[in-house]
Amino acid sequence: MTDHAKGFNFDEFVRRYNPALSQFDYIVGDWGYGKLRLRGFYNDDRDVSVGPFVSALNDYILEFVNFGAPYFVIHNLEARPIVRKSRNTRNRRHSSRNRSHSNNNHHGRKNHSFVEQKVTTKQKPVQKRKKMVVKAEEKSNKHHFIIRESKN
Repeated sequence: MTDHAKGFNFDEFVRRYNPALSQFDYIVGDWGYGKLRLRGFYNDDRDVSVGPFVSALNDYILEFVNFGAPYFVIHNLEARPIVRKSRNTRNRRHSSRNRSHSNNNHHGRKNHSFVEQKVTTKQKPVQKRKKMVVKAEEKSNKHHFIIRESKN
């Protein structure tokens, strides 16, 4: 364990600890604006494809920890990977059901970033409507108004 400027506070560490951090080999905690921020790092020899590795720890401290702020590094001796359920198993089991209920709208969105919509007019234009009578026609300097009233 490395404790810089007495940054380790057990009570605050217990309060901020998340079980997702148990997968990491090292846990770094730093104080910024009165709050503890925790970040996990994998050991360099760990078989993980992506993730922050302990070799980048000094870069993290220099770039992300506030200058002069207290921080600590804890070595997790019981680091265990979190087993994630595969998302594809459900999709394979229900793939025939999904194909039969596929929605065509979703396939069209893949081709472009906007949504195409068909615009339909709800009523015919005023000139083509039957049962309409021009009641009054008013003219002013700026606008031309026609008041139409339906025959009932």
